[in-house]
Amino acid sequence: MSKKLQFYLRRLHGITGIFPLGYFLYYHLQSMASISSENILFGVVFLWLPLLFHSVYGMYITYEGSVNIGCYGYWRNYMYFLQRWTGIFIFIFLIWHIYIMKFGSYSATGLNNFVLFFGVIISIFHVANGIFGFLVDMGVVVGEKAQRVAVGISIIFFIIFAIFGIHKFYSFVQ
Repeated sequence: MSKKLQFYLRRLHGITGIFPLGYFLYYHLQSMASISSENILFGVVFLWLPLLFHSVYGMYITYEGSVNIGCYGYWRNYMYFLQRWTGIFIFIFLIWHIYIMKFGSYSATGLNNFVLFFGVIISIFHVANGIFGFLVDMGVVVGEKAQRVAVGISIIFFIIFAIFGIHKFYSFVQ
């Protein structure tokens, strides 16, 4: 793959993760509804195609990347590693989630609630940590001080969104 194509694909990967998918996670938790159930064309264009691209290209990035947390103990290396592995978990979780909610019959068993709870928290972490990666990839934060601010924004976003997600989860299962 050419460097120029890879440059644009990584930017598109970041944009699809933040805007249609990050927004959908908020919308889905807030309303417990699916965009695609309201309007099929809108759902395909603004949810399913971005999700397919973000997932497939994310798997490619994970496959292509190398794990260097054993060589360099930097905190951001751990976050990069967690970003890739949470993406794999979310891919599997979404298959389960869509099947159980759309085609299966959801029952509030301990295992279903456990997977759903951690799926929500891990998805929120993935979006929050993705905000930092997005800001770096887009060249918004380039210096060390700006990156510390971006990490702070990501952490605050995670905390607020996780509290919101936990509240919505407990409202859903009761």
